[in-house]
Amino acid sequence: MITEASHHLFNATKRRFFYREVKIIIPASWKSYFLQKPRHEAYQMASIIVNKPNAYCGNDPYTLHYGGCGKEGRYIHFTPDFLIDDNLLLVYGLREKVFVHEWAHFRWGVFDEYSYEEPFYVSVNGKMKATR
Repeated sequence: MITEASHHLFNATKRRFFYREVKIIIPASWKSYFLQKPRHEAYQMASIIVNKPNAYCGNDPYTLHYGGCGKEGRYIHFTPDFLIDDNLLLVYGLREKVFVHEWAHFRWGVFDEYSYEEPFYVSVNGKMKATR
C-alpha cells in the first residue's frame, strides 16, 4: 500500500513528493529475529496509527487534525479491517489512494473538498459559496 501510495503522491504532486523512508513499529509481542528494536520511535509519536475502530468513525480512515487549513495534523488512523478486508475496497476505494488523501490532511492541513452535511460556507467577503 505504501509503495503504491508513493507512486500516486509523486504523480499527484507533479513529481515533487514521494515517500523516501518509512519506519514501521510492530508490537513487541511479535517475535522476529530479523527486526531491529526502535531507537527513537514510539507509538505515541507515530504519524500513522493502526488500531481498533473507534465508536465515532468505525473503519473509516481519518486524520486527527486540530489546526486550521495549512496546519499539520496529529496522526492518521487506520483500522486493521481497513488494511486487510478487501470487501472494504468497494466502500473506500484503493487503499493507496486513501493513504495519499489522508496524508494531505495530515502533512499539509488540507480539508476535504466536499461536504454532504455542510455543502455551503460563508466566504471572507460574506458571500455563500459551495464547499470546494
